[in-house]
Amino acid sequence: MKLNPKDFKKSGIRQFQMSFYTRRTKLRSKLGPFNIVLTTRGKKAPPPDQEMFDIASDLISLSERDFDKIHSLLFADYRGLEKENPTWLEDNEVPLKLNKEDIGRYLLSRSLEVTRAPEDPDEKFRSRVVMNPKWDEEHGFRLMYARKRWTQGEY
Repeated sequence: MKLNPKDFKKSGIRQFQMSFYTRRTKLRSKLGPFNIVLTTRGKKAPPPDQEMFDIASDLISLSERDFDKIHSLLFADYRGLEKENPTWLEDNEVPLKLNKEDIGRYLLSRSLEVTRAPEDPDEKFRSRVVMNPKWDEEHGFRLMYARKRWTQGEY
């Protein structure tokens, strides 16, 4: 899938010297629709360029290819919390003993994000999958794709 500037609209939100560009159409998945978001940093940061669009296209392809792995990692996060702190799930209106196929109903938002990171000379762009489940609205669930593998964490 080849992306270009016409596929995106600039969000009116500008915070922390960041500008957000969101794809006009969402990516469909078994977990629900995903926004595609490109972020630039800096007061005078240029808009996304073709290199950034190409990286976003690659992220879409990778997430589609690795959907089962991403889904399994999200479900493992839920199951870990179910085991460690089931009361937390109940307090957040998330049922216990969900099936893997039902987990998407408890995601508040989903996005594939590419951020231009000018402050990091070793990594010009950062790619990640971000999901905000009801059981962890504040921190969310993040998977980064770097060095040909998915890792869970934040940045």
